[in-house]
Amino acid sequence: DVTEPLPRVCVDALHAATDEMAARATFKGYGPEQGYAFLREAVAQHVYAARGCKIDADEIFISDGSKCDCGNIRRSSRRTCASRFPTRFTRSMSTPT
Repeated sequence: DVTEPLPRVCVDALHAATDEMAARATFKGYGPEQGYAFLREAVAQHVYAARGCKIDADEIFISDGSKCDCGNIRRSSRRTCASRFPTRFTRSMSTPT
């Protein structure tokens, strides 16, 4: 449970996003599998660059957090992966090829 209502800025953003999804011209369905470019750019700038880390937006993968995405990342890359808010890690039954 929470103890305080949503801040006004959050309510305004939710309303704006709802209005955007209500018009054919601005509706967004499923996004690209890596995540929207504008969001990856914002994460690169405001999360990583703001803390002195040089990360390009094309190195960022935005996911809905599903287990299959974690497995796919593990199988497709032998490089280090970082998660801003890790909540669950899965272990693949197969080894990367």
